[in-house]
Formats: sequence, structure tokens, C-alpha cells
Amino acid sequence: MDHIQSLGALSWKSLAFVLVMALVPVSIVAGTLKLVGSPKAAAIGLIVAALVVPVFALLLAQLFFVKAKWSGKALTIGGGLYSLTLPANQLRLADAHIVQPRDPALTIQSRTNGIGMPGLSLGWFARRSERPVFLAVTDWQRVIVIPTELGYDVLFSPNDPEAFLAAMHERAVEGNALR
Repeated sequence: MDHIQSLGALSWKSLAFVLVMALVPVSIVAGTLKLVGSPKAAAIGLIVAALVVPVFALLLAQLFFVKAKWSGKALTIGGGLYSLTLPANQLRLADAHIVQPRDPALTIQSRTNGIGMPGLSLGWFARRSERPVFLAVTDWQRVIVIPTELGYDVLFSPNDPEAFLAAMHERAVEGNALR
């Protein structure tokens, strides 16, 4: 049986961020159009809204799909635009662990390809003089680090990291994948 946990990407932080980022451009355009008062300006406002609203609707939908799944044969992390599936034999499960909030492993230098906003860091990120990382982190207080054989690490924050890590080790021992 697969072990699946939500990463809790839909939080008040991420929701507030998405709503503010959607409302700010629409509000600016609406205010400008009210000042101008031209019928042509109304058409411009509709075009701006037609461009802004779908982008932020997709970003909001992204928050619903972020999860971690362990089947014993593979680990799938993320969801939507940024997800990663790794076979168990490419994971160094014996080195997988939960990190403390002040651990240097959590020091991220920059986002190389992903989403970074309050309540969600998802995608590819760089660390200073260390291996690159794939992040699916919603809460920096509960992060699992899994090194891979592919030259990067995976960091994610399931709702119950102890249970998720225990399920990974249990399934890995059953499948003889723990090294």
C-alpha cells in the first residue's frame, strides 16, 4: 500500500500571497481606468484581467496538488508544474533523515527553476557549495532530506515526517532497497 501525505501547500500564507498578487494588478488597472473614464480603457481592463486571473488561478490550483507518495518502489514528490519521481534504487534511504530547523542543509541560496512564495518552495533550488536540491517544502520546521545517487538531494515537508520516514524505511527493508 502506498504511503501518501499532503504537504499542506494550501495554507493561509500561500493563499494570502496568491490573492494579493492577483488583486494588486487588477486593482491598479481598475483604478487607472476609473480615472481615465474612456470606453477604450474598459476594453484594456478586460484584457488585463483576462491575462492576470488565469495565471493566478493556475498558481492557486498548483497548491492543491503538492504531495509526497512512497510506494516502496518509487518516491514521487511535488505536483502540478513541478514534480519528481525517483526509483527507490536511486535514493540513499539509509542517509534520509529529518533535519532540525537551524540545520545548514536548509540554507538555500537561490531558486533555479521553481516556485518560491510564502508557504511553498517547490522545484529546483541551489545551495552554496553543495549539491542542488529539489524542494517541496511548506513548513521549514518539519523537513526530510533524502540524498540521491543522481547528484542532488530531495527536501520535502510532509505533514507527519516521522511517519513518512518510518514508512520509507519499512518498505525499503521489505524491498531490500535500504543501503
